[in-house]
Amino acid sequence: MFRNHHSLVKSFVNAFRGVKYALRERSFFIQTIVGFFAIILAFILNLPFAETAVIIVLSFLVLVAEILNTVIEKTLDVVSKEQNPEIAKIKDLVAAGVLIFSVAAFLIGLWVFGRAIFFK
Repeated sequence: MFRNHHSLVKSFVNAFRGVKYALRERSFFIQTIVGFFAIILAFILNLPFAETAVIIVLSFLVLVAEILNTVIEKTLDVVSKEQNPEIAKIKDLVAAGVLIFSVAAFLIGLWVFGRAIFFK
């Protein structure tokens, strides 16, 4: 069943190395801290299970979006070292996607936490 145990362990090592690399990126680090505090606050406020799950899922999805943004930007930097207006547009679009997702997560967080704090 687990014949290739070594490759499974190697996959996890590689993934954790990726997380370590991502944490060196300022945006990812900030979003990790914000997500961590949002999750802690959800537990402190004893939010219902569904609302806590939404906060956890959104926090992790924002981090995934930021990692994908970084991957695309780094890949484009490898593809072309020169200034290229089309590559700049692609980078801006990917960053806009992360921004839109982050704003949506923030607004949902405001709604969930606002209800818990002000309408208990």
